Amino acid sequence: MALWILQNQYEYSVKEGRYAVFSDRTLNIPESGNGKSDLMDESRWEMEWMLKMQIPEGFDRAGMVVHKMADENWTYLPTRPDQDKEKRIYYPPSTAATLNLSACAAQASRIWKDVDSAFSSKCLAAAETAYMAAKKNPAVLSPYGQEPGSETYGDNYVEDEFYWAACELYVATDKEEYLDDLKSYKASLKMPVTLTGQSYGMAGCFDWGATGGLGTLTLALHKAVEFPEAVLSIEKAADTFMSVQSKEGYGIPLSESTYINEYDGQSEEITGYPFGSNGFILNEAIVMAYAYDLSKNTKYFNGLSETMDYLMGRNPLVKVYVSGYGENPMKNPYHRFFCVQMDPSYPSVPPGFVASGPNSGMIAPWSVGGGLRYVRPAAQKCYVDHVESWHTNQVSISLNAALAWVTSYLDFSGVGPRPTPTKYITTTPTRSGIAEDINKDRVVNMIDVFIIAKAFGFCLGDDKFDICCDLNNDGAINMADVMRLSLKFGCVYELES
Repeated sequence: MALWILQNQYEYSVKEGRYAVFSDRTLNIPESGNGKSDLMDESRWEMEWMLKMQIPEGFDRAGMVVHKMADENWTYLPTRPDQDKEKRIYYPPSTAATLNLSACAAQASRIWKDVDSAFSSKCLAAAETAYMAAKKNPAVLSPYGQEPGSETYGDNYVEDEFYWAACELYVATDKEEYLDDLKSYKASLKMPVTLTGQSYGMAGCFDWGATGGLGTLTLALHKAVEFPEAVLSIEKAADTFMSVQSKEGYGIPLSESTYINEYDGQSEEITGYPFGSNGFILNEAIVMAYAYDLSKNTKYFNGLSETMDYLMGRNPLVKVYVSGYGENPMKNPYHRFFCVQMDPSYPSVPPGFVASGPNSGMIAPWSVGGGLRYVRPAAQKCYVDHVESWHTNQVSISLNAALAWVTSYLDFSGVGPRPTPTKYITTTPTRSGIAEDINKDRVVNMIDVFIIAKAFGFCLGDDKFDICCDLNNDGAINMADVMRLSLKFGCVYELES
């Protein structure tokens, strides 16, 4: 997931004219200064590692890919990386892992084609070999659960991975065989709003175990004219997420799901947010960004902006889920090295890490001991900022890849929503006097705040949209308007002549 998101971020930046944002020497990585995009360098590191996991010719199940590398036992907190003494286990291959490599390697072959043709060819050969190997071994599945030193990363449904890989290979090669395969998938050209696989039935568009949506994004990015159904499905999914968002007081686009929570041999039915809820939210934000650029309808950009507001502190805990930002940021992630909470000699977490977020399962010992498992607070309050609260405060490369995608998109696009295109304007904005003085009593005060609060979150065309509250004339009432009002809060104005 992390690799695909970073490579997609690069492809997207090129398509939308944002390439310079990731040019050489823009990121603090060892490869900076080599004349190549730093984002390409970063993703290549992971791609080269994945290529090493492909079983070579001459061995059993050649072409398939090792499911994972993991410690023999769980590593203790805290542990400096170079002092980790646990043995590493090289696991057998799986169909899911094989198709993951196929999809990502096909994607890599495209972005390196005009930069390093030899590496591009190597990636494409690995992708096609893996795809053929997966077809020969379509049901080598990894079970759900835990093992002594790692999660199993179980996946017993791989049709979505076959579709995803076929989409990437078709865009890379234009071969009819891949086109036929991607069209045969039962949810072809669709952007899901509920997931399959391990996350079956949960609200969301994609995650590491439900990858069909990734293929649809790739088709929309590169072949929108050929696949208009993919474009429409992305917009429809974004509409679904924003419909949820409009009904939530804190503007979160993720609806609660009912799922079976399994841990330590026990299972229970939970209604709320799953593990990694912030990752689900960030992935939905990516879909909103696609929907905006494909349709140019500002409502999708506004939905994306609202989503980031939730993650950056506009939530019931007033918590910024990204370390190092705001007045109340996440400080104690579940991490073996950024572990100052357990040992002051270890470093604090640097800025920019995003926490996995609220999880209604509440199964980590720290939450159980603190009574949260029995109190069962509202879903958005099922969060603990503690190094041992692994079920709410875990950090990962896939979470941070999604955060990098979304934040760089917003940075490039500007701090606020873009103007609503003319074709979406149904009324002519008219306003007199000082715009921030919404009720025209010559003072900007709490009455104006109350008025804007009643219309908050609505867009042009909604029944509750109030033109007077749209202070920046962008067709939406959101934090951009609140910030503009706050700059003049308390000001008193003379009557205009």
